[in-house]
Amino acid sequence: MDTKPEVTEAQGDGLDWAARVQRLEAENAGLRRAMRTRAVIEQAKGLLSGIVGCGTDEAFEHLVWLSQQENRRVADVAARLLAGALDQELEDDHARADSVDPIEAPPFDASRYLRVTAPDAPAGGHGKDTHSATARADLAELSMEDQAKLQTATGSLQAAQTSAELAERLLSDGLAATGASAVVLVVSEPDGALRMVGYAGMDAQVASNWQRIPSQVDTMLGRAVSLNQAVWRPGTHDDAFVILRRGEAKAALPLRHGGRPYGSVGILWPGPHEASDSERAYIGALVGVVGRRLRRLAASDPAAPAHWLQTALDIVPAATMLLAPVRDDTGKIVDFVIDYASPESGHPYEQDPADLVGQRLLDVRPMLAVHGVFDAYVQVLSTGIPWRRATEPETVVVKGTTRRQALISRAATRVGDGVLATYQVHDEQARLARMAEMEEIGRLGYVVWNLALDTAHWSPGVYRIFERNQSRGPLALDKLPEYVISEDVPRLYKDIRTMLAERLPVDMQFRIRVRKGLRNIRALVRPKLDGQGQVVALHGVVQDVTDLHLRADLLRRTAQASAMRRVHQGTTPR
Repeated sequence: MDTKPEVTEAQGDGLDWAARVQRLEAENAGLRRAMRTRAVIEQAKGLLSGIVGCGTDEAFEHLVWLSQQENRRVADVAARLLAGALDQELEDDHARADSVDPIEAPPFDASRYLRVTAPDAPAGGHGKDTHSATARADLAELSMEDQAKLQTATGSLQAAQTSAELAERLLSDGLAATGASAVVLVVSEPDGALRMVGYAGMDAQVASNWQRIPSQVDTMLGRAVSLNQAVWRPGTHDDAFVILRRGEAKAALPLRHGGRPYGSVGILWPGPHEASDSERAYIGALVGVVGRRLRRLAASDPAAPAHWLQTALDIVPAATMLLAPVRDDTGKIVDFVIDYASPESGHPYEQDPADLVGQRLLDVRPMLAVHGVFDAYVQVLSTGIPWRRATEPETVVVKGTTRRQALISRAATRVGDGVLATYQVHDEQARLARMAEMEEIGRLGYVVWNLALDTAHWSPGVYRIFERNQSRGPLALDKLPEYVISEDVPRLYKDIRTMLAERLPVDMQFRIRVRKGLRNIRALVRPKLDGQGQVVALHGVVQDVTDLHLRADLLRRTAQASAMRRVHQGTTPR
């Protein structure tokens, strides 16, 4: 008796569709693998064509012949050939890094300013870099088979167009042979937190929960960044580190740029996994490729890690620059490269801020060395202590030829591996005009009597109050009573003697005689002392308060008149 269950037509259609979907998924996976290996084959064809001096078709025929002789896939043969050139490529990259002319430096790189380089790590950007040497050493530890796998994975990783795709390719094409089940890519933020930029092999909800890892959470990912070295856990025992899921083997390796960590890669295995030395070397080299590709993706991504820094600086009202150090062979800072220049940073030099980016600081602002500003920037980067200088006159070179004087205040602080420098130009004529306007509106002025030098300074407002012509100069302190009415002179002398004896500020009130009558004056004066506590000068603000006295007198008379009316009407004033 046939006991097989009957399959309805609808169920048969459903099974047929499921089979079709599986076939399509398999075909798509095959196409994706073919596209990824095609890049490696094309690179190998170009390499053979250049070395042998033949056409690309002939080079491909040679690859096919080698494939048949070695009984390997054409893609594997191509990867093995390219692996031999990989070490030379790293050598060339290192040579280019050592010979970079800062004048042609890349544009603004915000991540340099997010974390201070560890004392034993080289400064990123424009100094000597030992990371290429480390990469070459790691590569030398790889077998030819691993080098071939690395080259195949490199072709796939370099074709990734997003950080999410980069994570997927790292897991499927780079780490599949190790048995890894999941990867995550994170970058460091200014406060030490980690932000996820890509993942593969894990549940979307789990990834969503770990989109941002606060700096207070002790993770292997964060430890790899702070230590600038790989952290491995075989999963044979539990540990205090948290990395997305517990109870699995895991590893975290730093993503570096110029030798400085800017993020990390987390790798998970489904169970205990003790990576051999050769496997660790392979994974380390693979993560190096990921670090370089992620940097390139970030450079073209408007929402890349740390891009917010440039956006924030763009709205700072002061002239602002981010400066990366240039060091000589001994490590001494000999100049800075301008990584970022705000819209205001061209004034008063009449320079286009866009043209400043990538230039050496002393090439475009040579007088900074003369005025001690350059040395101050070096000190800020060396010690981490912020620097601020009040307004001082400086010589500025306009358009590279004309020299002018300008009043400039400056400040600088260390940010990551660079210096954030700001300055403001103070227009003396405009400042004096604003002060004169304020003095006129407030009917006040500023006075200085220098007792040590027997000199005096009056602002224009004081001349207006005393109705004195500025060509005659200010009154000396001992001549002031000549303007004060006789009834108020004794009190004036008393206030001055008290101030000099007790070295305390005084609030002097007196009347002076002008063409239209009397004027009520209020002077708030304080003594300035030298190192021995002796009074050497008097500084004060003088104000014409005549109108205030008149209004107060009017209010007083009005109140008295109102009280008298109530008395005459038979009421008693309260």
